[in-house]
Amino acid sequence: MGKNTQFHCQQCGSVYPKWSGRCEACGAWNSIVEEQVSSRPSFAKSAKSARKIEFYSLTDQKMTRNQKIIIRYIGV
Repeated sequence: MGKNTQFHCQQCGSVYPKWSGRCEACGAWNSIVEEQVSSRPSFAKSAKSARKIEFYSLTDQKMTRNQKIIIRYIGV
C-alpha cells in the first residue's frame, strides 16, 4: 500500500506527495502541512450508499418474453 500521509497548502489547498517550503501553485511560503490520509479507497467509505440487491426465484415470478429468451440463451 502507499503512504498514509500527504501534504496540502493551507492557502490554496494544493496537494503534494512530499513537503516543500513553498507552494508551487500560489507561491505561499511555509503554508504546506502534513495530513493523514485514510488507507481505504474512496469507494469503500460508506456502506450506506451501496445498493441492496434482492434475489428471487425465477419460477415464482411471471416473466416477459424477453426474460424467457435470455434465460434460455444462458442455459438455465
